[in-house]
Parts: sequence; C-alpha cells; structure tokens
Amino acid sequence: MKHLASLALLGLLLAPRAENTLPPRGTIEEKEQKTLRTHLTKFMEAREKGAEKEMAKQREEIGGLLKKLAADKNVGDALRCVDDWSDVLRGLPTFKRANFNLPREQTVEIRTQDGTELRIKYVVAIPKAYDPARAWPLLICLPPKDTKDVKKFLTEQWGKTSVVESMIVVMLDPKQEEKVKKAMKPVPVKNWGVATLYAFFMPFKEVRSEFNVDENRVYLDGFGEAGEGAFELGSLYADLFAGVIVRSALPTPRTMIPNFRNLPVLMLVGEKDGVAEPKVRDAEKTLKEAQADVTVKIAPGKWTELTLTEAPALIQWMEIKKRNPYPDEIVWETWDRAYDRCYWLSIVEMESSLDPAKPLSKKVRVKARVVRAPSGDQLDSIQIEAVDVNKVRLSFNDRFVNLDKAFNVLANGETVFSGKKERSLEHLLDAHARSGRDPSWVYVNSVEVTIPAKKK
Repeated sequence: MKHLASLALLGLLLAPRAENTLPPRGTIEEKEQKTLRTHLTKFMEAREKGAEKEMAKQREEIGGLLKKLAADKNVGDALRCVDDWSDVLRGLPTFKRANFNLPREQTVEIRTQDGTELRIKYVVAIPKAYDPARAWPLLICLPPKDTKDVKKFLTEQWGKTSVVESMIVVMLDPKQEEKVKKAMKPVPVKNWGVATLYAFFMPFKEVRSEFNVDENRVYLDGFGEAGEGAFELGSLYADLFAGVIVRSALPTPRTMIPNFRNLPVLMLVGEKDGVAEPKVRDAEKTLKEAQADVTVKIAPGKWTELTLTEAPALIQWMEIKKRNPYPDEIVWETWDRAYDRCYWLSIVEMESSLDPAKPLSKKVRVKARVVRAPSGDQLDSIQIEAVDVNKVRLSFNDRFVNLDKAFNVLANGETVFSGKKERSLEHLLDAHARSGRDPSWVYVNSVEVTIPAKKK
C-alpha cells in the first residue's frame, strides 16, 4: 500500500522563522477545521479498506487545503498550528483498533489478547448541563474493593457536591480487575499491569470516545486500597492525568515514584484513618525528591468518609491543576513491558540481557529533557540518560522543538542524532491511528536512536 510520504513535500515548508513563536489556537478556524476533518475521515476510512484511488483523491484534497492555509494564515507550515491540530484530531471519529469492541454503554465488551471475551462494568455520571460543544473535565474514581453497589457509592461520594455538575464522573467496578485476572491465562505475577490495562483503560477509552472530554483535565481519585491503586495507575499512565487524588493511602513498592515528575499528587489523610502521619510525611518527602508537585492535607476524622465539608478541597485543587501534554523533561521507570512510553518518549528496545519473552527482572529507567539553545546560532538539543535501554523513539511537534531548525539528540553523553526532521502529515495520521492513549496528541515526526552504554 502506498503511503503519504509525498504529503511532506507538498510545498508547505517556507522560509525558517526567526523565532519559534507558534500560531495561537484558532488560527485554523472552525469552518476550516471541519473541512479538514471531513477529508481526513474519508482518507482514514479509505486506508482501512485499502482503497488506493480514494486515498489518492483525499491526499490531493488535504494537500491543497494545507497549501492554502499556509498561504492565507502566513504560518509557513499549517502543521505548526499544534493547538488547532489537536482540536482537529479530537474531532475525528474513533476507528476500531486491535481486537477491542467498544459499544457505547455502561458495560464495555472486550476480547483479551488470548481471545477471552469479557464485559467490563463501570458507572458514569454526566452533568445535567452537559454540552458536547465544549470539552469537560473527567474524574475517574476507584472505589474500595469491598464496594457492592458502585452506583450508590458514586452518589454518596460525589452526588451532593458540585463535581457532578461541573465534570464527568466515572466510577470503576472494583471486581472487574480480579475478573480479568482470572480470565487471562496465564497472568505472570510481574505482568499485573495487563489486567489493569483492560479493567481501567478500556472503560476510560470508551467514555473519552463517547463524550467531549478535556484531555488536559482528567483526574484519578482513590482511597484506602483503591488509593494505593491510584498511586500505581498514576505512575503507569502519568501522561494521561492532570492530577491524582489519594485518600488514606501510601505508595506501594510497585509505585514508580520518579514517574510523578509531571503529575501533581494530592494526599488526603484523616487523623482516624489509621495511616501514620510520619509515613505520610516520608511519602511526601520521597515525592518531592522526585520533583513532584505534591500537596498533603491532614484533617480530623476520616477522609474515607467524604463529606461536603471536605469535598471543596478536592474540587479547588482540581480546578487549578492542568496537564502539560508536552513537558520539557520526562523521567520514566517501568517494571512491565506493557508500559513502555510516556508523553513524547517511547522505549523501543530494552537492554539485550532482558529476555523479551519474559517479564522484566528489574526496573528500567530513562530520563529525557529538552535543552533550548540560548542563541539562534546554536542548536536545541534533547538529552537522554538511560539504564538498561537499547533504543528509544522521540516524537516531535513545534510546541517543544523548533522543527524549522536542526537539533541534536545526546544519549548518555554521546551525540546519536544531529539534523532536521521535516513535518509530515503522514506521520501525524499514523501516530494518531496507532495511539489509543490520547487522541489530542499532535506529533508530526519522530526519530529513533540507539543508546550507547553509560560511561563509568
């Protein structure tokens, strides 16, 4: 099948700009975004069917639109409009991926990788004033494992607060993860994350595809044992959340604390919760040492018994915390091959001694950061430090790398890439189709680099 490589050569790139000031949101107007979505949808449908003639037709239409936008808006390249492209992609229909079937109801039907068919239950509450024309915050709640009536529990916890009027609330059924674990054959101890992938991520994907969710305002809430689960999930999907609320719980040994580098944490502990304050302060210290944004509130009574008096603290915290989808610095640790990417960084290959057919025997770690040159004569760079990792993939847009210029990638102190990466609509669409994590991410190119051994 032919690809869209020619799209990157449609004459969209004009002279380099002196500064990397990006066009503001709205540069590509809604009417123009709608036209783009129409042709992109037709192209993606044709690609799924292998309809080469229709693909070529839509490719030509899209190329013409981008040329016109580049000229009319004086932006040099329409793919520089990162915020507008995020809106365009969010408006595209959800296409089936892998073997997952996502009916639009409160029970999501899935087929696991070994062919097991399951129905994953969850409860969703939508504000009365819900308007699909604007994006809404989303709160995902993890109730205690002994919760029998999830719908009743959601009503008791959030039903009398302003949360249910201002954001979409999803409460997962705590029995579902065990249901997945029992159904999957086999589930290695180290591969705990696969069950979570289905029990948590699939309902999340369905709600996000059905309702207009603000991807930069998705929050995770849990208390007691579910609070420990919130810590773990936050560290596994750090790039999806704007914040994690943990009530009456501490990080578990499986929590990857460094992964909270860009993910705020609110720890709420009641004096009668049975969680010792010294341990809470130790956890706070550990998170701060990882440069995490952590807030601790200790109150009388029990945080596990959420009341109208205590709820405003959670609501106020959520109102001011928003996700940065393209942070300048990423720290990523993982003990599970299922969790090999975060934001614009993906681990392509672990160190060769780690058998790819077996669970990891130890954590692997990557740190990557964007270093901007102090003057126009010097090159921006991305600096990587990695342990037990052979290859990584870095994805780009103009939000954090000026693609009008060349840049360097250094890994463990050595230059592993130096050059320029052109913006590519082909890459943008392929990345969007491959990733079910976040439909609003905009990546117009990438580079894969080999990591040299760290010098002793």
